[in-house]
Amino acid sequence: MLNQLTKLATEKSSAKRLELMNAITDMFIDKGQNSGKNELDLFGDVFIKLLDDIDIKSKIEISNKFARVDNTPPSFASALAFEQAEVAAPMLEYSNVFIDDELLDVTAHATIYHRIAIAKRRTISSVVCDALIDHGETPVLRTVTSNLGARISANGFKRIVAYSAEDGELIANLAGRNDLPKDIKILLPHLKGGIQKQIYRAIEKHGKEEMQDLVDRSHQHVHTTKTQENVNKKSTLSDVNLIRSGHLKLDDVVIKLAIANKPSELAQVISEVEHIDKAQISSAILQSVAKPITLLCRSIELSDPAFRQICIMRESCLSQTKEASDDMMRCFTGLDVDYAKRTIRYIKLQLGASEKQQEDTPSKQ
Repeated sequence: MLNQLTKLATEKSSAKRLELMNAITDMFIDKGQNSGKNELDLFGDVFIKLLDDIDIKSKIEISNKFARVDNTPPSFASALAFEQAEVAAPMLEYSNVFIDDELLDVTAHATIYHRIAIAKRRTISSVVCDALIDHGETPVLRTVTSNLGARISANGFKRIVAYSAEDGELIANLAGRNDLPKDIKILLPHLKGGIQKQIYRAIEKHGKEEMQDLVDRSHQHVHTTKTQENVNKKSTLSDVNLIRSGHLKLDDVVIKLAIANKPSELAQVISEVEHIDKAQISSAILQSVAKPITLLCRSIELSDPAFRQICIMRESCLSQTKEASDDMMRCFTGLDVDYAKRTIRYIKLQLGASEKQQEDTPSKQ
């Protein structure tokens, strides 16, 4: 056996390298769980070196083989996970060796096809689900929602609907889940005509009467929601006018809306008063990265108590920890106001230039 391996090691062709790798793999698998850490590291180094010398087809074969090996060397598993998507997919979908931090790393830095593979895993933690959902990619969202082993958090369900409210397949996937939050009104405003038909076809386990009742209640909820939205809009505009006239402080309105957990109305007020695009503010408030909203609030010289209340609101909306809020607060208080203003001014100029370029570009017929 040793002589055969030594001979194969002198061969440089992809086929011979694959043969060598398969031979060492069989040796590794035969050894089973008896390999110590040093041996695992050694095998991992050997596999990684050989991986560079084989073609894509051979890499896929190796990935499929190691996807079912429970003690795959961690370094080699990581190397496979960051290979081209077709190579990485078997490992990401089937291997049990990855911990959440490793899956989060791949989710953050690899391609949509890597994320789809992760979304197909037999079980997925809520932390990894939230990270997949944060990318807002329709194929990934559809895969996650159709995977009953994916533990989607309450906030994750809300973000899925916000990303793809008009996607019939996605809504049908959600409606078929047993872990959907009882507060079904998250979905109801988005069940429109074409989507209703898809749900009738897709959710066989629901009877017609139950589905019809859901649709009827959705129409009623839409009417109620629109009425409430109009009331909220009038209240928001009233606050804006009072701020402009000097009868109300922006800080006080921010605190009021943050305590009421109304990020949309909060974004609207800041947008109207500071002449910043509402969509940009909404995105800054509700994205997991804290820097944009911190910069924005510092640039408009929001008070410490007002920003603290925004941090608390984010704890609820994003399932953010108190420690994360404290970090945000420290960053906010330590941030130079002039620097924040210059940064926001630069971003506005960049956005304006981008919009003008789009307007000046003739549309294709």
